[in-house]
Amino acid sequence: MKRKIFTLGLLSLAFSANAQSLLGIQDQASLHIKEDALIYSGGEVKTVADGVIDNFGNVMIVGGGFKTVTASNTDKTNGGNFILRLWSNATTNGSIVNGGTVIKYGQLYIDNQTSQAQVTGIVDKEYKDNSHGAYQQMGIPFYKKNFSELSTELGANLSGNRWNRTGVLVWNNSKVRFDHFNPTNNTTDIKLAGHAVANNGATSYYAIGSRYFNAFTGGTPNTLSTKVFTIKGVPFAGNITATLSGAGDGIDFGVGGKNTNYYREQYKSYLGDHWEHSSSPWTGNYGKNIYQFGNPYLTNINLKYIGTIIDNLMGVRVEPSTSVKATGAETGGVYVSYNSAGVAIGDVKQVIVRPMGTFEIKLSGPSVRVLDFGQLRKFAYEANTSNTSTYNGGVTVQSESSNKDFVLSELSTNSTVKIGNAKLSNSSVKQLGVIALDADGKELGRTYYVVYADGVSGQP
Repeated sequence: MKRKIFTLGLLSLAFSANAQSLLGIQDQASLHIKEDALIYSGGEVKTVADGVIDNFGNVMIVGGGFKTVTASNTDKTNGGNFILRLWSNATTNGSIVNGGTVIKYGQLYIDNQTSQAQVTGIVDKEYKDNSHGAYQQMGIPFYKKNFSELSTELGANLSGNRWNRTGVLVWNNSKVRFDHFNPTNNTTDIKLAGHAVANNGATSYYAIGSRYFNAFTGGTPNTLSTKVFTIKGVPFAGNITATLSGAGDGIDFGVGGKNTNYYREQYKSYLGDHWEHSSSPWTGNYGKNIYQFGNPYLTNINLKYIGTIIDNLMGVRVEPSTSVKATGAETGGVYVSYNSAGVAIGDVKQVIVRPMGTFEIKLSGPSVRVLDFGQLRKFAYEANTSNTSTYNGGVTVQSESSNKDFVLSELSTNSTVKIGNAKLSNSSVKQLGVIALDADGKELGRTYYVVYADGVSGQP
């Protein structure tokens, strides 16, 4: 039978006649959503049999569920019907992979009022990332995702072995360690002794053994290479929150971090603290009140404004970018600090966590705070402004040397930030960034110099 193809691009299309409205793709039909396009559905989205939604853009479902069904209206569970594609465009903003490839991707937003019972459809999520070394760090945004399936999809040959780079590790915020488990017949909602798993594992931070797979698998700048992984599963639905409390309570890291965890690994072998390292390492708040999460959604989340909600936030780290040791060492990434008024400082435009991405939050001391992931979602690839905030700041390149030794940038803001019931006004931050490049234009490192009213020299 000839497939019917409908292509949408560079527009917003709304299906929202009433709460029962439906976007349905029938058997053999195909809906191709082009880059940067948006489809809004005010009701259920469903594909039937071999119907396909091929999404390079954005799909937003409000007030309805998501299903992939057979011709007889039973759940279709083998995927191939709703595909979130990767695409590469070196001239636009996006996630940087392999030091040069600019990657964008199809995104799926399911509103906070939709229950998990309404979401049974399978999404095919294309995946590629920088290689993180011995263990690939990622979030897994799929409800009760089976790790044996993940092993097959990645070609990773995963096992229950912790130390041979084939294990599945999950970060334990309270115990400040990675725990491990046998992937066979286990899913993302696994319950481990001494390890609380919230939200059915939606926000868990995983380290997946990469002995037999490489998340990038080569390629050249500005291409996607030849290997793109496809991860399949049922997306998480509903509003997802995480309680920030108890990270590192009662743990003595020892002098120089030489004490060992439950697995007899010295803390210094894998734990670091970007925000406390200049004071007294391994004492006080060093290594404690750090929370690591994975993005639970198939949309980007924006961390720029969380300092106005979490009043004791010191900073965040987004995405590891350097190699990790066998059990998950401290990694690089984008670090952003927050002043006492909650204004983000540093690579503020980069505090976007992409689907399957990870991040870290550091608090100034023991407390109980709640992070609402559902309010952080956005389709944009840079953290300029959001739907619930006003922030008249930006980054401007002032000059660039002809020999590409450094680049100067400036962020200046005098603005009002508002999120929910939190409000910050008349906060002024002046920032100068120095970015070092080699002769080929590849970034070697960057440093930011920041001035604000209550800033202390040498402190984030």
